[in-house]
Amino acid sequence: MYTVPYASIGQPHGDEGEAFVWQESGDPYGSNGYRKIRLVEGKLAGALLLNQRHGSMALFKAIGQPVTRFGASVARPDFPWNDLTGQDWDYLFY
Repeated sequence: MYTVPYASIGQPHGDEGEAFVWQESGDPYGSNGYRKIRLVEGKLAGALLLNQRHGSMALFKAIGQPVTRFGASVARPDFPWNDLTGQDWDYLFY
């Protein structure tokens, strides 16, 4: 676990709400990606990102935003979290 870049944002685990998972596998060098996005009452509650951490600051800034209408696409690495928050957060970290 200590060799895998990860980010835990908000409350990615819990009994209430719903979770969406995106997983990429098949890379022989171990850079598979995993993203779990948790919603509670239709709002972003938290996220767990393994390897594919792009957009982590935008996800942090989007905690509490209503995202139910987007369904499972919220777990994809290319989901436009910056559009939801109104600012391009990625330039600070990538």
